[in-house]
Amino acid sequence: MTRAPGVPPLDAPERLRVPLARCIRGEIPPNVCAMGLLTGEPDPRTIEGALERTMELLDREGDDIGVERLRNVAKLIERHPEAHRLVREILAVVPHDDAHMREPDAVAFWSAAFDRAFAINPEASVALYSLGDRELLDVATAEIVRLLRETELLGAEKHVLDLGCGFGRLSEALAGEAGHIVGVDISERMVVAARARCADLANVHVILGSGRDLQPLPDESIDTAVAVDAFPYIVAGGPPLVKRMMAELGRVLKRSGSLAIFNWSYEGDAAAREAGIRAAADGAGLVLRAPVHARFLSWDAELFLLGRNDAADL
Repeated sequence: MTRAPGVPPLDAPERLRVPLARCIRGEIPPNVCAMGLLTGEPDPRTIEGALERTMELLDREGDDIGVERLRNVAKLIERHPEAHRLVREILAVVPHDDAHMREPDAVAFWSAAFDRAFAINPEASVALYSLGDRELLDVATAEIVRLLRETELLGAEKHVLDLGCGFGRLSEALAGEAGHIVGVDISERMVVAARARCADLANVHVILGSGRDLQPLPDESIDTAVAVDAFPYIVAGGPPLVKRMMAELGRVLKRSGSLAIFNWSYEGDAAAREAGIRAAADGAGLVLRAPVHARFLSWDAELFLLGRNDAADL
């Protein structure tokens, strides 16, 4: 028998039930489920027990699909014995709790935080769902490039902004897909690493940003701006920072340009996040074209595509 849609009551601590249930239903891939389990539970033995009991329950229910999905989660955790420590160490310096997501000087706080996270593990510092594994992160990066290509945001003539470029993994991957790429980040350590990573790529330029504007980028110089997991930290800085950065993106985008935001915020529900991005876009002369309901194999990002609201006059 196969199954999946419904999820029976789970014999697991409450903090583990959501990632388990979402994985069973196929809403998140195994590595994202593993990340949720590792962040939610300090004791690896509790995670192992919850997975075993849940798989036994699903087996009794005849849910072969659910069992296979959780078996893949268990295999990932087993193959990455350092992942539990890595994930929790990264969260200790890049916290996502409400108290730290409202820092008075958000830019300085997050700049220092990502410097420390990078020193722990580069891959995990930019994507906890990578579990510190470069190959898992490369899969996610390739998916981003594929989606940008499919939405016709890349091309040999395009000037691309990689906002929050981290250590350059996306800028490097886009080098053969666009005419020129500018990577911007507020973490000095990551910028140094990105410059080294892209040193042999003549069309990639990486700069240390202020986190408050996009100087020295000229007006209307960018065809496609891409922000991968950057806006949750901008949003965390509060409305004034959001307003400034959205206005700056509106300034540097060409009238025919596009802004692709992968994850607007980690807070609230989908409706609240969409309302937030619509309000911020309107105040910056941008318009939300559509949330893109993309299915990823390696993560669970929400993709929002925006453009300038005067583009229709072209």
